[in-house]
Amino acid sequence: MERAYRLRRAREVRQVLVSGHVARTEHFTVLVLPVSHCQLRFAIIAGRRLGKAVTRNRVRRLVREALRELRAQLHAGHDVVVIAKPPAVGLGLAEVKQSLADAFAKAGLLAG
Repeated sequence: MERAYRLRRAREVRQVLVSGHVARTEHFTVLVLPVSHCQLRFAIIAGRRLGKAVTRNRVRRLVREALRELRAQLHAGHDVVVIAKPPAVGLGLAEVKQSLADAFAKAGLLAG
């Protein structure tokens, strides 16, 4: 994911975790915080509950790719944190994309 679309500072991620609106699906928890800038920025959290590093990295890669494809359909001006849950481990790209789209729709971030 391009640098402009990433939440890079821990305090920014923490702010979304504390103040963001929560939307949950079976595979992901998505926290969304409206901000004043016009950019969409993301952070992905894949904790050790998911498994070893290879598994966590695979989930992160799939989420990044799904976000890249969904980014054009989302409302700008939000910071988003995506937290992967253990059921997300066995999913393919299409399933990850659908689950994230469902979470974004619940959060009111999906345009259309």
